[in-house]
Amino acid sequence: MARVNEIRYVGYGVSDLAAERAFYRDVWKLREVGTQDDMVYFACEGHNEHHVVRLRQAEQQRIDVIALAAADRADVDALHDKVVAAGCKIIFDPQELQALGGGYGFRFFSPDGLPFEVSSDVARGPSRPRCRRRRSWRGFACSAASSASTPYWRGPTRPSCA
Repeated sequence: MARVNEIRYVGYGVSDLAAERAFYRDVWKLREVGTQDDMVYFACEGHNEHHVVRLRQAEQQRIDVIALAAADRADVDALHDKVVAAGCKIIFDPQELQALGGGYGFRFFSPDGLPFEVSSDVARGPSRPRCRRRRSWRGFACSAASSASTPYWRGPTRPSCA
């Protein structure tokens, strides 16, 4: 059964590209992965999606596109058929994508007029294991290996992920 399996990225039009670029890079700590056609692409450390945010200069702030992932080209084609059957306006039919990261996909407007993209076969970026802290409640470890009364950490600060 064809379905969307994750949010790939969101593309924004912004009125101050330099300020937004600095915000995503310096405050959110996203990694700039490239520029193409006056658009700036950012990836999230630890995730292998090529990019998760795309920015471009615009007169007014707006959401340009909400990009969703499908498993493969067959799912993209099947989802396109479902969107057409639902009466949504198609921006472009399934095709090779020319944006940074490439892939195969289509775009459409939802019934509310939001712009969506569904794609597969997009280049993956480098990934690394994400640091996952053990879940805790009130500072106590929640794992089978420890008793409920064993503190998760000792000392004035929590351990860092290294």
